[in-house]
Amino acid sequence: MHAFAQFSPRGMMILMPLARCVAGLKGGQDQKRALFEYLQSVPAGDPQVAALLKTMQRALLGDPLSRLGGDLEGDAAVVWGMVRDHLT
Repeated sequence: MHAFAQFSPRGMMILMPLARCVAGLKGGQDQKRALFEYLQSVPAGDPQVAALLKTMQRALLGDPLSRLGGDLEGDAAVVWGMVRDHLT
């Protein structure tokens, strides 16, 4: 089974910008600023999507990764785990 088969359609929507987020979180100040602005523009009608976006923004602002994501559930928690794994 493909690794992404576990995700619901909503989860796939959450997963789509994964590479962009990892690159932005690893990048310099310009990349971080661009990612922060991008995350602000993403429509977050779903509470878990909104929580994931806020978690990524907090990471961009320097919050310790180990303290982030505890409030995430389901697909959002899995995606945040994937982001965090790429950053550590």
